[in-house]
Amino acid sequence: MEITQSFVVQRPRAQVWALFADVDRVAPCIPGFSLTAPSDGRHVAARVEVKLGPIAAAFAGDAEHSRDDSSFSGVIAGTGRDRTSGSRARGEARYSLLAVADDAATDVSVTIAFSLAGPLAQFGRAGIVNDLARRLTGDFATNLHALLEAEPGAAAPAAPPELDAGKLVAASLWARIKAALARLFAKG
Repeated sequence: MEITQSFVVQRPRAQVWALFADVDRVAPCIPGFSLTAPSDGRHVAARVEVKLGPIAAAFAGDAEHSRDDSSFSGVIAGTGRDRTSGSRARGEARYSLLAVADDAATDVSVTIAFSLAGPLAQFGRAGIVNDLARRLTGDFATNLHALLEAEPGAAAPAAPPELDAGKLVAASLWARIKAALARLFAKG
C-alpha cells in the first residue's frame, strides 16, 4: 500500500532540511514513534506503538536514512516486528522539500509505502489507512512546526507515546458521516 501526503511549514527550506537531518529531534514529532537508541543520522532503531480499541501492538525495528542534498529529498526504509502478535511490517518513507512563497515556506511531501504481514494485516484497509495517514500527517506537521518555533536546541514537543488508532478511526468515521449528511441535505 502506498500513501502520499503533503503539508506546508512556514520556514525556509534550508532550515527544515537541516532539522530533518537531526533524526533524534524530529522522531518525537511522530505520534506513537520513539527511538530505542540514539541515531547516528543514518541508522535508526525505533519502536512504533499502535492501539486500536483493545488491540495494541508495538513494532520494534531498524531503518536506514539516506538523504540527497542536491534534490532536498530523502528515504527512510525499515522493518519492524510486533512480538505479541508476531505481525511484521516493512516500509519506506520518501520525502522531498520544495521551497514555496519565495522560500518563506517549505512544502513537505511524504510518500509512504508499506506492507503488513501476520494477524494485524487485516487492519490495513485502504480507506481507514488513508484517513489515519491524513490525521497523522496533520499531527506530525503541527509538532514539526512547534519544534521549528521553539528555541534552538529545544526538545521536540511530546507526541503521544502510543498512536491511539481507535480515536483516529472514530474521528475519521464521524467526519465521513458528516460529509455524507452534508451532501444528502445539499441535494434536497
